[in-house]
Amino acid sequence: MSNKILALILCLCLTLALAACGSKDEAETETTTTKTTATTAESTTEEDEELFEDSDTFTDAKALEESLGTLLQDCTGWGEGKAGWSLDSAACAVHLVTWAEDHNASELSEDTLRTAVADWVSSADADAAAQLAENWTSLAENGDALFADFASVEGTFDDAGVLDEAKEDAAKDGGQADWEALKLAIEMSL
Repeated sequence: MSNKILALILCLCLTLALAACGSKDEAETETTTTKTTATTAESTTEEDEELFEDSDTFTDAKALEESLGTLLQDCTGWGEGKAGWSLDSAACAVHLVTWAEDHNASELSEDTLRTAVADWVSSADADAAAQLAENWTSLAENGDALFADFASVEGTFDDAGVLDEAKEDAAKDGGQADWEALKLAIEMSL
């Protein structure tokens, strides 16, 4: 099943690359895209569709781990006492909430989220993992305030350049549950 998923991802990446780069011969590109799409559609099976069970979001564990790992890495390299740290914390918290909502974190198994975080913690250098742990209190407070007391952090989100994203996050149905699921997984792994 994982080979089929990998093949599906590679086909989609190839399709996107061809579409993004353009071609002098548009007819050839359209033919290639059509053939790739047809091949992709044929390779989708009921087993592949199980990955979408309760969520419209693709939950391939490896892709999920990579995207979350990148985001967690972005939550390091700054900290209390460094210039701009409160704005970095606000921006990273909003990005974590957005990731949780985009991946329907509350619908993922607790194991899936915890494993994704734990894998990043174990593979990250010790300084990055320690920095995330140090930054976590501020990140969690900003994420919680986004739902509980938006007015108290609105100015900070604006200064950090993430106000529009934060407003969208706060307005999404199920957003707080998604945030709570991700927050719990991070706290259990730190």
